[in-house]
Amino acid sequence: GADLPSDDYHRANRESLRRKMSGFAGKVMTSVFLAIVAATCTLISLCLRGTWSSAVQTIVTFAFSFVWGHVARWVVMSENPRTRTRFYQSLTFRLAFVKLFIFFFPLVRLAFLAPIVDRECAPVAMNRTEAVQEVAGKFFSYLPQHAVNELNITKDDHLFLDWVHTQHLDIEDNPIDFSLLVLADFNRLPTLFSPCPRTFVKNVLGMEPNCFRGCFPQSCQKIQRWGSQRLVCYESCQKNLGRSLCFLYLSHLAFAVLFIVKTTLRVRMAVRGEIQTAKSTKSPEPYTFLQYQEKCHMYACYKYLSSGGSYVEDFLEVVLGFAVLVCFASVSPRMALVGFVVQLCEYRLLMYRTTWITCRPFPATSEGLGEWFTVLDGILFIATGMN
Repeated sequence: GADLPSDDYHRANRESLRRKMSGFAGKVMTSVFLAIVAATCTLISLCLRGTWSSAVQTIVTFAFSFVWGHVARWVVMSENPRTRTRFYQSLTFRLAFVKLFIFFFPLVRLAFLAPIVDRECAPVAMNRTEAVQEVAGKFFSYLPQHAVNELNITKDDHLFLDWVHTQHLDIEDNPIDFSLLVLADFNRLPTLFSPCPRTFVKNVLGMEPNCFRGCFPQSCQKIQRWGSQRLVCYESCQKNLGRSLCFLYLSHLAFAVLFIVKTTLRVRMAVRGEIQTAKSTKSPEPYTFLQYQEKCHMYACYKYLSSGGSYVEDFLEVVLGFAVLVCFASVSPRMALVGFVVQLCEYRLLMYRTTWITCRPFPATSEGLGEWFTVLDGILFIATGMN
């Protein structure tokens, strides 16, 4: 074939270089954003405890999710996708990867890293037996009085001491405990500039060998296993994880309801205003359904970052709820029922919005699930490893 003219050749090179630079800048921005998310969630979990921690983590999660929804569109547009399909494919992967990290990081930290980050350590001079007795006193103080009365045990009871012994971090002999400890200490790096110096010093300097998982017993029961009696406890880490999952699911549903109610009221007020205007001018023409659909398209058209939703956002909302459910239902089984009900309600809300608010989105061809099949496949792979 004929060579490109000199001007066209240099223009094509400049365009190719611009796309490569835009792609590199998008990757750097994504990495920086993920680092900010991880640092913020770590600071919140170290500075706050209990219900406040779960509530603030949920608010921060949705705030970061909202911000990234706008940033991702700008990043994808800067890459200058050639077709609508390429635009949505790139947008899907950028949104799905980052939002999964935003939703998962606080929960993974509670499920796997919190016991190591919030570990309780005995003085270095103590041996293993003395360390168990020292930490048992702290752990026992977290048990409610009614639980102590039901169990009829003391902090020096061999059953309780055996349970405390199982919480010991075998850093030297257990590679899993050692790996989690390294991850936990790396996870605490952002707290170098923490506004909570006492928490920082307590966690970072508590690196003695006689350390125990920082999951305090909330309730315990005696069970018979392998011919001997043992103590099984429901721990604070499980309670905090269940609370965070509950906040996340209910907040997700509340935001979905609020979003649809706001859009519905906006459309209905616009329609009512037109009807009142027609009555005031004594127009003989009735208000038609076609006019109502025109108002729906004006205030709730089906496109990204619109009140009427979009192909990417609708899929992502359902996929995020599914991902949280399949990855953490085994850690907090009671949340499976809550997640099922919330997902069912959210799906019905999407159906209502599409039927009565968005009305008629412009039809577009689709080869099955497309890029979402890859996203769901990745979620199931992660869920298999976590469970």
